Amino acid sequence: MKIAICEDERLFQQKLKSGIERFFAEKQTETTFDCFVNGDELIHNLKNEYDVIFLDIHLGTKTDGMAIAEQLRSAEVSSPVIFVTSFENRAIDGYDVGAYGFVVKKHLEEKLPKVLTKLWKDNFYRPTILIQGREDTAIIKLNHIISVQSQNRATIIQTDTAELTDIRPIGKFT
Repeated sequence: MKIAICEDERLFQQKLKSGIERFFAEKQTETTFDCFVNGDELIHNLKNEYDVIFLDIHLGTKTDGMAIAEQLRSAEVSSPVIFVTSFENRAIDGYDVGAYGFVVKKHLEEKLPKVLTKLWKDNFYRPTILIQGREDTAIIKLNHIISVQSQNRATIIQTDTAELTDIRPIGKFT
């Protein structure tokens, strides 16, 4: 997973990065980071596609995070943007630029896992199911299943790429 962090306070930037790394390590998901201290650096690196962008609202420069988010959306960057801020009252402004979520800095340890869990479930978690054939087994992602039907004490699973037969009756799936 490729992650951008745009945060002008280097100590907080490292703290945020460590929290994100811990979360995704538990999910056995490799992460790579590009860290920026101002929005101009982030905008100049848009050739990189990010799975998520963490963006400080108050970057200590003339351009704040909301303006950077507007530029991202104007450039048709669709990556989820999670604002990180000390200014709770600015969070509502984020909806104007399509913010995915918010983390208030003083509540980082409490809020970061919650927003990352939501991000994981919404964008990256893909539940799977084991299909037991007569001679082999297969693991498929649930979101690839188009239809399931019972046929002669077996179950026929139609996916977006194949038709599979499971030797178990449809009632045995949980």
